[in-house]
Amino acid sequence: MLQLPPYCIMPRDVKRSSKSLKAWRQLAENFFLAEFENGDSFLVSPKKDLAIKIKAGGYIPKSGLLLANSLSTFSLAGLTALDIGTGETGFLANCLRSEGAVRVVGCDIDKDAIDHAKTASNISKEIEWDVSDVYGGIPDLYSFDFIVSNPPQMPMRTDGHHHDYGGSDGRKIVLEILRGSASRLVDHDHIVLLCFDFLGTDRQTNSEPSLSEIGQDLGFHVRILNQEKRSIRNGGETEKNTDWIHAVYPLYEFERNENGDSTYQLHILDFQRGADTKC
Repeated sequence: MLQLPPYCIMPRDVKRSSKSLKAWRQLAENFFLAEFENGDSFLVSPKKDLAIKIKAGGYIPKSGLLLANSLSTFSLAGLTALDIGTGETGFLANCLRSEGAVRVVGCDIDKDAIDHAKTASNISKEIEWDVSDVYGGIPDLYSFDFIVSNPPQMPMRTDGHHHDYGGSDGRKIVLEILRGSASRLVDHDHIVLLCFDFLGTDRQTNSEPSLSEIGQDLGFHVRILNQEKRSIRNGGETEKNTDWIHAVYPLYEFERNENGDSTYQLHILDFQRGADTKC
C-alpha cells in the first residue's frame, strides 16, 4: 500500500491509521490528489498546508487550479477577500485563506455546496460561508481588498445547470461581478476572474466590446495574468454548446491541436481599480 508522504497534512478529523492510500498524483503545480482505499479523496497542497475533502461523486476544480496558482502573483497577507461561486470544495476561498488573507468569505448560490464547503478542509472553520447569488447574500457593510471567481460562464441557448449557465452569451455573472463591485471593492484593489477566451476577453469576438474594454470603461486596469490551452472534451458542456458559441461569437474560431482536437484558452484576468499596481 502507498503511504501518505510525511510532509502532507490532512484535516484534523481524518485518522491516518484507518486509511490506506490508493493513489497520489499531481494535478498541477503545488496541488495533488490523494485517493484512499475506502473511497475518500482529498485535494492536497503541502506547500499551502491545505487539504480539502472531495465530496463523494463530486468534482475536482480543474480549471480553478490555474486560477489558484495565479494567486501567488499577489501579496494577500492581511487582506480581506471574497470568493464568488466557491463551489462544494470551497477551493479558492481555502486558497485565499492559506495565502494569508485575514478575513475570507466564500459564497455560492447552491446551499448544498456551501454545506459541504463548511467542513471540507482543515481550515474551513477560519472562513465565512454564505449562500449568495453574486453579492446578493453578502452583508451590505462588507467590502473587500480582493475578489476572485471562477464563475458560471457557458453560453447556452436555454437555461442550464447553475454551475455552468452564464446566460445566453455566457457573460451574465462576469458582468454582475464587475458592475456590482463599486460598493464592494476597496479602491485600487483587484478582481481576478477565470474566463473562457471565446467570451471576448482581450478582443472582440462579436459586435459587443471585449471584457477588457468593459472593464476599462468601469475604471479598471485590465491584464491577462495567466492562460492555458484546453481541448474540448467529448460530451462536455463546451462541446454540447459549440454551435451556440459560434452563433453568439461569430468572430471567434476554435483552434486545433496536434491531435486535431478543437481547443480554446482559459484566461486569468486581473481587473484592478485605479492606476496603481500593488501586486
